[in-house]
Amino acid sequence: MPLSKKISSAAVFLLLLSFAAVFLSSPARYGQSVLNGLMLWLSCIVPTALPLLVVLSLMVRSPAFSALARRLARPAGAMFRVSGAGAGAMLLSLLSGYPAGARTVAELAQSGKLSKDDAFYTACLASTSGPSFCLGAAAGMFGSVKAGLLIFLAHLLSVGIVSFLLPRVKRHRPSGNAPPLTAKRQPFSELLFSAVQAVLSIGALIALFFCLKEMLFSFLPPLTGLWEGTLQGLLEVTAGVSVLSKVGTPLALAVSCAEVSFGGLCVNCQQLSFLTGAGIRPLPFLLVKVLHGVLAFAISLPLALAFF
Repeated sequence: MPLSKKISSAAVFLLLLSFAAVFLSSPARYGQSVLNGLMLWLSCIVPTALPLLVVLSLMVRSPAFSALARRLARPAGAMFRVSGAGAGAMLLSLLSGYPAGARTVAELAQSGKLSKDDAFYTACLASTSGPSFCLGAAAGMFGSVKAGLLIFLAHLLSVGIVSFLLPRVKRHRPSGNAPPLTAKRQPFSELLFSAVQAVLSIGALIALFFCLKEMLFSFLPPLTGLWEGTLQGLLEVTAGVSVLSKVGTPLALAVSCAEVSFGGLCVNCQQLSFLTGAGIRPLPFLLVKVLHGVLAFAISLPLALAFF
């Protein structure tokens, strides 16, 4: 085994060992944080994510989706250099939010409707928060529809600009829709089981990040305001935006825009749990998400200073 792999393997082992040791030092405290994450997942994620993922899986297999993909192929290829199927994934992501776009990209790649080269650029484009969070939850937290609209528009602009420039820098061109890998239809029971597995994995990640957040904050000095909201948002975006909304400054609003566009490590792990199966490497995808966040901050800060 190469030395670099030995070092990385040892580092991962030490991190896992440290996690276990910290957890066992106060199992009641950290177990409660896991329970809090599971309760959030059960009350807010399962009722929407489970039916949504089933419906999305049916949609990407339907003849109507194929027809829509053919119609979108030319404009999507000209603007973002993705295939028509990739543009369909973008629309589903815009309507549904994280992590539905990633799930759709994985479904398309595994069914042969997206090539491996196209899957990465499509995943970067179809990685958006939905209007229900930005215009609903975030706007409610800030107590301002204008704030939610700014978060949503800055987010869409950042994703659109990066997805416009990145394939041109890399000289990528869409390869078109690859032929289906198999003509066999997936039974509905298998599709449903796959959706349940996906929702369970999302729940496990949310619970894990709630526990990690509790551990991290237990080792840090007390944080308040902007610093607390920024750190929480890097881990879990909803918690971060909630804290930042109470700060109520233009800078806090701009940081919220950045966090929504980055998505937080919890959301990005949810997305990667689907995307790695499509051959997408985690590090390049995370770097693109960082670009989304930085660009959203740059777009939103002058507007927040001017109007809030």
